[in-house]
Amino acid sequence: MIRTSCPTKLSIAVALMAACWVVTPAAQGAVSLTEQGQPRAVIVHNGHTALPAEVASNRDAKFMKPPADALNHYLKQITGTELPAVATLAEAEGKPAIVLELVAKVPGASDKPTGPQAYRIKADGTRLTLTAATPLGLHNAVYGLLEDHLGCRFYTFARKGLSYAGPGYEVVPKRPTLAVDGIDDFQEPAFANRGFIFWMGSYPWILQNRGGGTPGDNTS
Repeated sequence: MIRTSCPTKLSIAVALMAACWVVTPAAQGAVSLTEQGQPRAVIVHNGHTALPAEVASNRDAKFMKPPADALNHYLKQITGTELPAVATLAEAEGKPAIVLELVAKVPGASDKPTGPQAYRIKADGTRLTLTAATPLGLHNAVYGLLEDHLGCRFYTFARKGLSYAGPGYEVVPKRPTLAVDGIDDFQEPAFANRGFIFWMGSYPWILQNRGGGTPGDNTS
């Protein structure tokens, strides 16, 4: 936990951004990720190992991680271990897998400007699949999994003057044995752009809370 400023206001902002999402969960089969601090699953990144273009162009991109790396970063904090990463499902060799995939359109997504930011998280007992239609949607899926299903919270960020200086007050549960309960969770934001225009150094934190969007990605 790092020092923070105005946690109450920022926490309210987090709640408001979270309220901008439309959620449709349903139960399926659970996927075992780790047991007693040892990996059981692998991450299948399918080549999605770079920051989304709209994220990479931001001045604070150096503080942000590609989806697979961000997921493993927090999984290590939660469980004490990273999951091996492979490029394809064939390389998983039958092990339980977290699969990151891009499709032309997420089933259930609307044709509105918010549709490309939608994602689906589905567990079927051997695979936990994060599906999106855009790299930004896949980024949202990773943080949706961390927050909505693994209990992480990203309440504040550290700053230096008006610049972003790293994570702030975060809640990351400790679970050496981790399994994701059966879910089929579709989410699409209610607004195309979510965030602030008055705090220039908040962009990485806004993205952690699934803010941003178009056309104002770099206004925060």
